[in-house]
Amino acid sequence: MNRKSAASVTPSIIRRAVEDDSGGRHFRVGTEAKSVWVSLHELVHDERRAMAKIGETGIPAITVKSKNIVKEALERQTEFDPALVATRPGWVRYNIYVHANGDVQRPPDDDVDIEVIVTFQPDPGWSPIGTLQEWRKGLDRLIPGNQLVFCT
Repeated sequence: MNRKSAASVTPSIIRRAVEDDSGGRHFRVGTEAKSVWVSLHELVHDERRAMAKIGETGIPAITVKSKNIVKEALERQTEFDPALVATRPGWVRYNIYVHANGDVQRPPDDDVDIEVIVTFQPDPGWSPIGTLQEWRKGLDRLIPGNQLVFCT
């Protein structure tokens, strides 16, 4: 039986590599069919969790040898795209917010042309229901004419 060695899959395990505005490095790792985001920080501080995530994509990360092959591929990565990275819901910049469902909200007049990448597992249970206009209209019945009521 002719089996592929773990080394033969390393050129294609890194689907994408980005560097955030704080210098943190993040890798989209996996196969063509399935991949996950793993940060260098996560790999250094919680290798077991990071390797478990990588293993779920079909990349062998069980033995010390196969883990080292994956880590060496990440270590050799030298080209990174700039991006804002959301590792959890919340503000990623003073005017850019990422919701728990993975939706990114930024002002329509935002002139910063930088990609926002969501690396956490989005929760579709937090998807919006209705519109901001409907929400304001509903609140206006409770507190009419209040100009301080706003929301993004």
